[in-house]
Amino acid sequence: MKIGFARAVKEKLAALLAFTMLATAAMPGTAAASTVPEISPAGPSVTDAVYDAAGVPDLLESLKTETGTPASWNLLSRLNRGLSSFMYPTFDMPLTELSSDERYMAFMTYDPDDEKGIGRKAVYIQDRSTAEFQRVRMPDSTGTVVYFDMTPDARYVVYTYAEELLSGITKVYLYDRTTDELETVSGVSGTNELRYDDGEYVSISADGRYVAFDSDAKLVPQDMNEERDVYLFDREGSGDKLKRISVPLEEGLNTDSWAPSISGDGSAIAFVSKAKLTTEEEFTGAESVYMYTLADGTVKHISPGRSPSVSGDGRMIAFTTYRQNLVPGDSNGKDDIYVYDKAEDNFRRVSLQEDGSEHGRDSRYPSISPDGAYVAYEVRRDDASDPAESYVAGIQDLSSAKIAVPDSPVKLGSTSMRPTVGNGGTTVTFFSSYMEPLGDTEFESFDYFVATTGTAPLWPEGSSIEATDIGKDHITVSWPDASDAEGITGYALYFNGARFAYIPAAEEKTYTLTDVPQGTDDEDLIQVEAINTRYQMSMGGPAYTWLREGGENPPSEEDLYFDWVGERSSEWGPLEQGSTIELYGQGRRPRGNG
Repeated sequence: MKIGFARAVKEKLAALLAFTMLATAAMPGTAAASTVPEISPAGPSVTDAVYDAAGVPDLLESLKTETGTPASWNLLSRLNRGLSSFMYPTFDMPLTELSSDERYMAFMTYDPDDEKGIGRKAVYIQDRSTAEFQRVRMPDSTGTVVYFDMTPDARYVVYTYAEELLSGITKVYLYDRTTDELETVSGVSGTNELRYDDGEYVSISADGRYVAFDSDAKLVPQDMNEERDVYLFDREGSGDKLKRISVPLEEGLNTDSWAPSISGDGSAIAFVSKAKLTTEEEFTGAESVYMYTLADGTVKHISPGRSPSVSGDGRMIAFTTYRQNLVPGDSNGKDDIYVYDKAEDNFRRVSLQEDGSEHGRDSRYPSISPDGAYVAYEVRRDDASDPAESYVAGIQDLSSAKIAVPDSPVKLGSTSMRPTVGNGGTTVTFFSSYMEPLGDTEFESFDYFVATTGTAPLWPEGSSIEATDIGKDHITVSWPDASDAEGITGYALYFNGARFAYIPAAEEKTYTLTDVPQGTDDEDLIQVEAINTRYQMSMGGPAYTWLREGGENPPSEEDLYFDWVGERSSEWGPLEQGSTIELYGQGRRPRGNG
């Protein structure tokens, strides 16, 4: 292994560790799910009243036999292409959004090259048709993104923005990718100096007209308390564009409302509240899911729970709850994912294992597909350090599938979090650990992934990159055609893992790099990957190692690097007698066969 490359890997691993520690410690309020009391049902549920003790198991068995074919995926791709250009996922809030045509993927990332504020979070969007990254505009260079959402066409990105890393002083911004304009949705900041509780969520309708968000700032005259509230902003409205939709019937302590999720058509908003907002339920002060209807301005209590996610038409609401009497047979004593059907006024528990049995751990963070047919969620223990798994459930047939792609060249690790699922359940995005190969060994790293179905581009056996006109700061590379049943649209070129060019398939398969400065090492890696019409990219395409020209052969003394490692009695003490010494040397590699 080259010494310079080893140093680069160590630096990246150190950065990964630093960001992991930062993400774990910096955001306890946002990262941790709120604790709710284990409230026992006051009496028998409707199901228990209809079915006796012997009848309930029979009903459960009939439900299991009705489960349909679970979703499955045969292609897996990850965001990054190398350690040297790593986009660092935000471990405490690993959010992803995929456009409806699956061309654009938005994600949260730490920016390791941001010298003005290590640990700042930003939203990036990858155009999967070209592999190009775009950074979403932010109002300044000192604040950090807390939460974001994107419209299905990827035109609008709305996000909550804190003025500093841990600040509770926040605003809401909307970025228009078409016009490159940044709009302020909430011009009044939150009041807390530190962000210590769950909140700062934001959600946008499909056409970008409506934005729902929560804030502890007093944004309307009617807001007289010091609690967090949910607001609806109508960008095209006349008069008062901002409305407070979480209005408590009784003012008091612990009346926070937060975590809004708006339907694609803007007709419904689900959110969480500890306040008494209706007269429908017996008020306990625990977290409950409510639904606001835009047409008549009414609020309906759904169930005790949290983390709501609404389908595109506002009919289905997925949420997490500790309640065990919404359907028969919920006996695991854990948080489960339920779906409320507004049209049928009923509930379905969808968080089941692949064989139809109950999960033995808490299920959290549901994300419903826009068509209301599937729910993606994670299963994890209360201890955040324990592994989590991601599942996709079919709402109507109660099918369940753990997200996995067994034949993928990328080996997923034990942790998988925050999945989202598209229409039909055919594509999911998620954050996961994976095993990164490094020479003869491998280590666990983290990245964002897309799992889907279909075909990926294939390269002819023995494909390679041919290099000509090789100079100290320039090189010309060419490569063969890749093939795909759905058609190849172009090729993405990578330089030391960073994407630097895109060449349409109709053009000549060649590219010239010019004015490329030499780094600390004397060699650079050039790779090419093919992209098909469904934005699937090949993995492990042809590569070429560029050895820079110049220097003497053999290298002069100043070009040599030599070091040794051995056991010492102290950090700067002498080597221990009889200890093993490892010698390392590096110099310019001779040209030719040497």
